[in-house]
Amino acid sequence: VTGRTRRIEAAVRQRTAALEDEVRERERAEAETRESEQRFRNIFENVPIGVFYTDLEGNVKRANPRFCDLIGYDETALRKMRWLDCTYGEDVAQDLELTAQLVRGEIPMYRRHKRFVTQDGRTVWVQATVSLLRDGAGQPQRIVGVVEDITEHLRLQEAEKARDLAEAANRAKSEF
Repeated sequence: VTGRTRRIEAAVRQRTAALEDEVRERERAEAETRESEQRFRNIFENVPIGVFYTDLEGNVKRANPRFCDLIGYDETALRKMRWLDCTYGEDVAQDLELTAQLVRGEIPMYRRHKRFVTQDGRTVWVQATVSLLRDGAGQPQRIVGVVEDITEHLRLQEAEKARDLAEAANRAKSEF
């Protein structure tokens, strides 16, 4: 075996070892990506609050099971809708204005109480937090909304107010 052949064999062994290291690193990175995606999917699918993504025009692109349960539509039906299609009529104008401000970069996010109309026509009050997702270049890409059903909480508040008013009226009557 000549010296040239030995040098070529050594270079091939070196390059082969480098490629094997690169393949191992790529496999490790892919495994980490799969784990990360699975973690995100588990969170998205199992979190006890509603989450939905839309494009910048408000077309629903994805919704988690809790959001679907909350408003009574399955994800397939939601993907054919705009999120405003299930927003209570009187709340649409404010949502449009806040979303426009969000996309223009005037506000980083917004949080508000609003109403959704379920598929069966019920009104559900939610605490909605809406923010903008940007692409790698910093351009607006998607809108994400996180909603929590506060209907029962608001009912309890109203019942407490009514009870307090009744007690105050009763005390006033007694004092009279």
